[in-house]
Amino acid sequence: MNACSCCGSTDLVTNVAQASVMCRTCGNVVSESGIVNELQFYEDRGAVSLAGQFFSTDGAVGGYTTSSSRSRTIEQFRRQLQEMATTLNLPSHYPERAKAMYQACLSQKFTRGRKNRVLAAALLYIVGRRENSSHLLIDYADMLGVSVYDLSRYIVGYLRLTKDQLPPQDPQLFVARFVYSIVETHIKPTFTPTTNQMRPFASVAIHSVDQLCELAIRVARNVLKRCIACNLHVGRLPSGIVGACIYIALKALNYGLGIHQISHCVFCSSVTVERRLQEIEEHEVFSFLTIEQLLEEDVASAVEYPVVQCLPPSVRFTRLREQLSAERMARLQRATATTSTVGLPIDLSLADHVDIDQYVAPEPVRKANCRLFDAEYGPEYELLLRRYEEEQQPRRIRRSRVGSSETAAAAIAESRALPAAMRDALVPLLEDAEEEADTRAIQGPAIDEGSHLHDEYIDDLGDELLYTDVW
Repeated sequence: MNACSCCGSTDLVTNVAQASVMCRTCGNVVSESGIVNELQFYEDRGAVSLAGQFFSTDGAVGGYTTSSSRSRTIEQFRRQLQEMATTLNLPSHYPERAKAMYQACLSQKFTRGRKNRVLAAALLYIVGRRENSSHLLIDYADMLGVSVYDLSRYIVGYLRLTKDQLPPQDPQLFVARFVYSIVETHIKPTFTPTTNQMRPFASVAIHSVDQLCELAIRVARNVLKRCIACNLHVGRLPSGIVGACIYIALKALNYGLGIHQISHCVFCSSVTVERRLQEIEEHEVFSFLTIEQLLEEDVASAVEYPVVQCLPPSVRFTRLREQLSAERMARLQRATATTSTVGLPIDLSLADHVDIDQYVAPEPVRKANCRLFDAEYGPEYELLLRRYEEEQQPRRIRRSRVGSSETAAAAIAESRALPAAMRDALVPLLEDAEEEADTRAIQGPAIDEGSHLHDEYIDDLGDELLYTDVW
């Protein structure tokens, strides 16, 4: 029975409205939480419903309907996981682990805007990578009929959400799968048992396709073990290095194929296989290796090869590229600089003289080059400048309108809209009309001296002459 933490009294009062428990003796609030562990039901309009809310362990809160919908969603997703696992022959515990990952996706709202089938394949692939499965990403993409890049977006998004990384794939897991695929596709339809006359490399008689697959797997794994010891697989996809090892194994067993045939079955380009073969050829570990040594060794009883202390080719190429870039930048800086920041001369004896002549030319040389340019291209250059100035000017020069001081005869004479014959005929007529109008303006109208209009005209003319003289 609960008791007060202050006075120890067991006389407690429960306030249902505030969901709190108080001590009747001292008034201390013993509990303020309304969460209970037992289930309570209430009847509403003839239906029995569950009172309260469910609190999930992953943080999601909801009523009975939401929890039921969530359970149905998880169950449907589990069925999709089971179907995919059955199609790809995956172990039975893969769907269960992917289901737990899906529940975390629901809590983080990672499923919004994403297809459940693609998400299920992505989670199964992540589980397979952690369990060292021999399935590739293209297997899941082919099963769904989607692109590898679309599936990889789901995988990268989940890894960013969980801040996790996938372990690197072991290339040895794909040797047997790729050997069987290559033999079934390119060798089995035209298989011929080897004889003494058909053994230019390995002196082994092969009588069946199964024997060829067994020997090819053995030799390819032996070569791959040495590649792993030399760090040739670091920073590379497993398909390229495995394809190169299978190419060497089949060539050693007198069943050589083309690089393009190998690359087609291992899901990579022929250029990638050629580069892996070149890296194997250049390494010193394979310099003294013979075919008899690869055939005599047994993979089951072979010990691990000691790791050679050397950088992987991917790291070496990256560092070499960075070193060449740094040397080039330093050479350009030495060539372009003549003095230091403090004004002291810099010793350019170690610099490249070709770069100095190219980037730092003396002043007399520059002046001589300018004179040669003017002598050879001077007229063409001036013509280009003149054309550029003409193009900058407006193409249509707008003529000014005829002012009030100009006459109609002058406007017709300057106009180019009329033919020349018509202009020559109109100009004299207009000039005569203008002279007649000027004469009339000076003489004034014909008025009798005895009329009253004569006196008004004289007064007006005097005012006009007075106004003109004053101004």
